[in-house]
Amino acid sequence: ALEPRFREIVYTDALGDDLDHFKPHPLAFERVAAAIGEPGDRFVYVGDNPFKDFVAPNAMGWTTVQGVRDGGIHDAKRIADGGAAQHQVTSLTALPGILGV
Repeated sequence: ALEPRFREIVYTDALGDDLDHFKPHPLAFERVAAAIGEPGDRFVYVGDNPFKDFVAPNAMGWTTVQGVRDGGIHDAKRIADGGAAQHQVTSLTALPGILGV
């Protein structure tokens, strides 16, 4: 199970029935940041959809990484304003190099 490996997890579905709190709404990201109590530059968000995944974490100063795969379901999606990830990877094995760990 992945859950024990993380200090804080926020499931956006659990924020209520209000679809307004789903990404790109910043509430889930704000909850993680508040629970951990670190500055934004200490956080990394990995996602795959440039239309919604990276808007809030980019605005909060987080490092953002887009997973890109040939033929992926989000390949043809447009990028939201402020939604371009800072890094793109084709494999999660590239994360340590990006993060310097």
